[in-house]
Amino acid sequence: MDGTEQTVRLELIDCPEKKQAFGSKVKQFASDLCFGTNVSLIFNGKKKYDGKKKYDRNKRLIAEVLLPNGKILNKELVKNGLGWHFKKYSNDENYAQLEVEAQNNKIGIWSEPNPIAPWDWRKSKKK
Repeated sequence: MDGTEQTVRLELIDCPEKKQAFGSKVKQFASDLCFGTNVSLIFNGKKKYDGKKKYDRNKRLIAEVLLPNGKILNKELVKNGLGWHFKKYSNDENYAQLEVEAQNNKIGIWSEPNPIAPWDWRKSKKK
């Protein structure tokens, strides 16, 4: 960290895969918010690093991404209908509410008649 490049798995959410509907929009959205900026990472819900890093099986650091404008990328993705609140690993009410609002407003993935969750899409591709 401290100015070094880091591969991050976005904590509390899951987004469409590249080849899935909205996959390229997710990448562009995140890039528009992050590219060329210094961001901070929030670990385990704490803005100050407490020494407890979590990694996924692909050795990506699991964190929320704090943007220079004070917004959290993970929440912006869900709010804009470009990500699912990953309820299997999170019971965060803020993320749940953002997802419900995006669904009700039929934003992004929720504009599709039958959006497929990324974990289901990945599972179907393995078969």
